Amino acid sequence: MKQDVVIFGATGKVGKILVDQILDKDADKRRITGVVSSQNWLYDPNGLGYKLALDFSGGVVDGYSYGGDHSMLLDEIRKLQKVPTSFVDVTASTDMIPTHLRVVGDSFYDGMVTANKNPLVKDIETFEKLTANNGKYQFQCSVMAGAGAIEKVDEAYELGDEVKEISGCFSGTLAYLCDQMRKGKKFSEALFDARSPERGYTEPDERDDLWGFDVGRKLLILARRAGKKVNLEDVNISPFLPNMAFGKEESLEKFRGKLQTYDVYFEERIKLAESEGKTIQYIAKMSTPSVDDLLEKGVSEIPIPIPMSLEVGLKKIPKSHLLGGLEGTLNGFEIITKERYPKGSSLVITASGAGLKVTAGNVRVGLNNLMRYDRRT
Repeated sequence: MKQDVVIFGATGKVGKILVDQILDKDADKRRITGVVSSQNWLYDPNGLGYKLALDFSGGVVDGYSYGGDHSMLLDEIRKLQKVPTSFVDVTASTDMIPTHLRVVGDSFYDGMVTANKNPLVKDIETFEKLTANNGKYQFQCSVMAGAGAIEKVDEAYELGDEVKEISGCFSGTLAYLCDQMRKGKKFSEALFDARSPERGYTEPDERDDLWGFDVGRKLLILARRAGKKVNLEDVNISPFLPNMAFGKEESLEKFRGKLQTYDVYFEERIKLAESEGKTIQYIAKMSTPSVDDLLEKGVSEIPIPIPMSLEVGLKKIPKSHLLGGLEGTLNGFEIITKERYPKGSSLVITASGAGLKVTAGNVRVGLNNLMRYDRRT
């Protein structure tokens, strides 16, 4: 039996590639029954067919117009679909929570594969509802495009191996800027190159990258998977640029007009790091001492308070560290645990941090996981 798939965000960058990959590589095991944009959808319980699915993802066919509420579509699927449906969310929408909750809460649906971080960073209660059934909710692509960071944190938590530290470079865009500046390019030139059509590494408004909030959201997801009851306001985010760079209600054109003024700022940061044998990298870090660490320091209060730090910002790190030597858009993830990966023997994963094909491919891995979960049940 083939896996029936409905794709939210089918007309976006990742969505278009995902549609193409499924039609080209997965025709023997899955079929696309629904494609959804922010304003339109197409659905056929018997499958949309190659041309229709491609035409919709390419913006050629409009489909049924709606106001963004997916309840009618889900009702239609519930009524007409003969076999359970798998869903994919490759949008960046903040309005997908009701859809996600309905999918994971209804036994008729196979589950959801999401690259969308927004539902995962709402309140902790929503996060726990969504992730209560790991088999039915595949969200590995929300961090490092699915390169394994979430899986490693999950492994440690499930084994009772205390996660003491998580750190990483979780933005391909910011990693690229750091790499180019280390090689002598000015900040304004590196950013211009990163947002060029040839590269396309930045968001349409590059301030969305430079604020660092996306990196903060990824750190929050990892911290929650490590068992920490934290929310986004607990993450201390320092933007890639000084705060004063982000004028209130300032136009993008005006923002871009003053970028050269920060060339010296980065030159000085790099020069200072070099003098210490270090380099710069935009790092997200969760650190928490263990009870044993606190007892060794003489803490006697019962119950013992466990201080935890969640920080995102531009840091000086040793050149010898793998996170310091990342090139291009590579991302890196490091985990230190009490038993399996202690300090000095930490686990480090590096992978592409800006790749549409990679993300789409790992979404398909999530769909494979849903198929295996469905067969177990």
